[in-house]
Amino acid sequence: MKQAELKCCTWIQEEVYKENYEQLKAGRTLPSSSRLLKLDPYYHEEDKVIRVGGKLQFDDRPEENKHEIILPHQHPAVAKSIRDVH
Repeated sequence: MKQAELKCCTWIQEEVYKENYEQLKAGRTLPSSSRLLKLDPYYHEEDKVIRVGGKLQFDDRPEENKHEIILPHQHPAVAKSIRDVH
């Protein structure tokens, strides 16, 4: 993923998931009321984004292939990106 796309993802996550983003970035666990909790999220230090966790952590595939970036489906910038790709 390009650096500009990662910055956009970071911006969207900071806006939409502000509290969750800050908690994961600080290494804290999310509260049980978090909408993201069921995705087993973690903060990826290198890309500065929240990614989906899971059982593929020891797989040899690249990080972006096994742990997708969490983005809200209703956000206008996400919808625009999807339209641009398709």
